[in-house]
Amino acid sequence: MIPSIATTTSRVVIHDSHTEPVVSVAVQLLNVLGHDVALTESADAAISLAMESRTELLVLSLTDHDEQCAALDRLAMLPASARPRQVAILSDDETDSSIPPMQRKLPGVRVHLFVRAIHAHGLLKVIKRIASLAN
Repeated sequence: MIPSIATTTSRVVIHDSHTEPVVSVAVQLLNVLGHDVALTESADAAISLAMESRTELLVLSLTDHDEQCAALDRLAMLPASARPRQVAILSDDETDSSIPPMQRKLPGVRVHLFVRAIHAHGLLKVIKRIASLAN
């Protein structure tokens, strides 16, 4: 079941360096739901774009743990009001258990970590949750 169209537009910024099919499906779904979706080719560009206006969800496709930490450190330097409400990180590391430290870096921001091979379902759950909050 697809949630009803959002009554208020929320901004979603997606960094997709791998041109993954699930990301294009997520973009289509978010657009149908009435969200303002912006795609970028780098994590830095995604973070810069997210800073321009209040962002509901920032999706970062980062394969390397050091890249993930650097992106979260950059977000942590922002004032709380400029941070996205949620951050989803798409990772290749199925043993990555770094959510608690990531969450501590960004108080007030919900951080999701999805393993690339199985993350489609989790990312779509986050999108549906955003849609239900908008209604």
